[in-house]
This record gives sequence, structure tokens and C-alpha cells, in this order.
Amino acid sequence: MDQRKEKLATWVAGVVNLPKVSLSVVSGDASFRRYFRLTLSASDRSDSAGSIDSAESLIAMDAPPEKEDSSSFVAIAQDWFKKGIAVPEIKALDLEKGFLLLSDMGDEVLLDRLCPEDPHLEQGKKYYQKAMSTLLKIQKLDAPVNYALPPYDAELLQREMALFPDWLLEKKLDLSLDENELALLAESFKKLEERKNSC
Repeated sequence: MDQRKEKLATWVAGVVNLPKVSLSVVSGDASFRRYFRLTLSASDRSDSAGSIDSAESLIAMDAPPEKEDSSSFVAIAQDWFKKGIAVPEIKALDLEKGFLLLSDMGDEVLLDRLCPEDPHLEQGKKYYQKAMSTLLKIQKLDAPVNYALPPYDAELLQREMALFPDWLLEKKLDLSLDENELALLAESFKKLEERKNSC
């Protein structure tokens, strides 16, 4: 039995003012966070209360507080949402429990609309342009008043690169690297770090 999922469902039911809800798995994350979808019927929406009563579906996020500090996620998400960046709206949260209820942005993945083999093709070009436009807009934003973005230094870069073998190779692809492959990966990471420092 998934006790955290049960606790999340109980919390969500209280938030949407329903006796019980059913959550379906949406995806995992390159972290300990998990995401579930709550689909609301028309009668559910009429019975629920507050700003979420018109939503057909919502996303419930489980971020165990002993493993994930969601305060930075919340600060950035709320700030970017107010500034017009296309991020989910936080409808409710309980950081002590590690639970968040977010607006649902759907199942469509950007990669399915792109043409990675030829990014100049018209069908994918507009999405690349929109993505770049959004990144440039984010780059110009001031940091949220309640959260100072950490400098992207060598230590942070190393932590980010360490996610690759831990989460993609081992957890997602179930691969284990031999000594030569680990050495090659370490050398590649070193070159990336040197390149960052030279920029």
C-alpha cells in the first residue's frame, strides 16, 4: 500500500471539498517528487469550493519534505505565474506535508511537436522559437522577492550533472557503468565544467 499516495488523496479531498478522490499516476520526476491527476466530474465541480471549482482536472504533487525542499519551487512558480510564464498555477499547498495541488497543463509533451532531427522544419520551428522566447523572458526576470536564486557555480553544476548517472542511467535505464565508462563520464563532466568556467 502506498501510504503517501493515500495521505495525498485525503488531503486533496479536503481541499476540493469532496468525501473521497481517486488519483491516477501522471509521471515521476528526476527527484523524489511524484505527480498524480485528479479528474473532476461536472457534479464534483459543482460540489467543490473556491478557485478550483471550474477545473476539469488538477495535478497533485507529492514531494516528501524530508527529501525535497519545495519552498524554492513554490516561490519561483508563484512568481513566474504572476509574470505570465506558462507554469502551473499553485491552487493549494501544505509544505509541512509536502503536498501541492496544481493546475493541469495536459499530457502533450513538447518533444512530440518538435523535429529534433531537423529543427528548421516549419512544423517544429515555431515551437523552438516559442521556447527560446520564453527562456529569454525568464532570463530577464528579477529573482522572486522571497527566494534568491543561487549562483550557477561549479558546485551546483556538479550536483546537476550527478543526476545523469543516478536518475537516467541507473533508475530510468537500469544501466550500470564499468570503470572505463565511469572514467569517461567523469572526464566529460570535467570538460563541461571547464567550458562553463571559460564562458
